[in-house]
Amino acid sequence: MTEVQISRIDELAKFEQGIHTLSMNDLSRLNKMVVEQIRHLRRLDNLNSISQFIKGDLVKWIANDGTVNQGMVIRLNQKSVTVKCEHQLLWKISPQLLHKWL
Repeated sequence: MTEVQISRIDELAKFEQGIHTLSMNDLSRLNKMVVEQIRHLRRLDNLNSISQFIKGDLVKWIANDGTVNQGMVIRLNQKSVTVKCEHQLLWKISPQLLHKWL
């Protein structure tokens, strides 16, 4: 393990010990902070994924049933990408599931 990893483990151990001394009110506030940070990181990840695509890109993805679908990006939404497939079907798909092709 690197020195940085060991330092992080030590910090987490101290944090874990400190949690046991917090009141319910403090734990509730801490929980809200953690949840907000997780939401923030997810938004950043989503923005990063969406930024890899532009309108007109040809993309493919694997559906829940295992079939491979393909289509063209027609819209970039806040949390999803709208893709038009054959027969004019529209799909709203998480950008993390899409892959460019061609």
